[in-house]
Amino acid sequence: MVGKDDPIVLEIGANIGQSTIEFIRVMPKARIYCFEPDPRAAAKLRQTISAIEADIKIFECAVGDFNGMVSFHQSSGDGDLKDWDQSGSIREPKNHTIVWPWVKFQDKIEVPIVRLDDWALEQGIVEVDFIWADVQGAEIDLIKGAEKTLQNTRFFYTEYSNDEWYEGQINLNQLYEALDNFSVCRVFRMDALFENSKLMQTGDSNGLRLHLGGREIKAGWKILNISPGPGVDFIGSISDLTQFGDCSCDEVYASHVLEHIAQNQVLVTLAGINRILRPGGKFCVSVPDLDTLCHMFINPAATPAMRMHIMRMMFGGQVDAHDFHYFGWNQLFLFDYLQQAGFNKFERVESFGLFKDTSDYKPYGIPISLNVLAIK
Repeated sequence: MVGKDDPIVLEIGANIGQSTIEFIRVMPKARIYCFEPDPRAAAKLRQTISAIEADIKIFECAVGDFNGMVSFHQSSGDGDLKDWDQSGSIREPKNHTIVWPWVKFQDKIEVPIVRLDDWALEQGIVEVDFIWADVQGAEIDLIKGAEKTLQNTRFFYTEYSNDEWYEGQINLNQLYEALDNFSVCRVFRMDALFENSKLMQTGDSNGLRLHLGGREIKAGWKILNISPGPGVDFIGSISDLTQFGDCSCDEVYASHVLEHIAQNQVLVTLAGINRILRPGGKFCVSVPDLDTLCHMFINPAATPAMRMHIMRMMFGGQVDAHDFHYFGWNQLFLFDYLQQAGFNKFERVESFGLFKDTSDYKPYGIPISLNVLAIK
């Protein structure tokens, strides 16, 4: 992914070096700068790397939006886990104590904290290949103190939560909004990988990022819609993408539009999307998950009004000629059609974190979308 033998890696929240070891294993010539504010973990980190011949430097401090000293909530645990040091944060724990009640936060210490922009200037670091961050709810603090550094960072990987484990922790959508010029590469259950789209566009690739069926205006994206409207850049059907050249797009996004395509046009449509993507280009596709909707529909606790709502999510609201669903998608169907259309890799993800749309819709507390990231 990084594509370099000697990348510069910033590992923020390195703990005892679990990921450091992996970085050196796959990138033995990497220059790694580790940040760890908990003195207990930092001591173990030094021991971990003592036997490794690699370019690794350790900075015993937190990373945030100011320089100085900050209160750090040390974590511990019960019984055999009394020395648990993986959950400490500069932000006060909130729902973390509910999700993981065995993790304790009984001690608070003062630790140094630095702004990444100031640290990078002092270290003479202008470009960063990869930032790996596990800052336990302080993601926005890191980002605010690293605005210049992030402009010249190619990839940013971070833990996230939509459940506010720590006071003031931002969720995935807020995280994306805070990361100017970044797009989502991969979303995992509690982690997300972002790439700097601006830097990518100044390299070998300068293709379109095309939002199919969209309305939300977002910097760096162009919108194709069947109907004209504010922010719409191209008029047309997603089944006919002949106005776009081969390999002309870096990324294509389609949320709850593929189910509106007639069954005999689905493969043609997906093949057309594959055609306009460059090799390695990403297709983020979200559709109503028929398996989930069926389970919701037959749930004995569902009221008649709920069942009517669920039925309309299956077949479309049918408020106009474009609001009919012609295909019921589940993972088996979608993976099969993507393969037939020529996509090399595809995987289900929890969220894309790109747009505020139905890909993250959770009526009755249940996500109803099948979100898939496909790679050409």
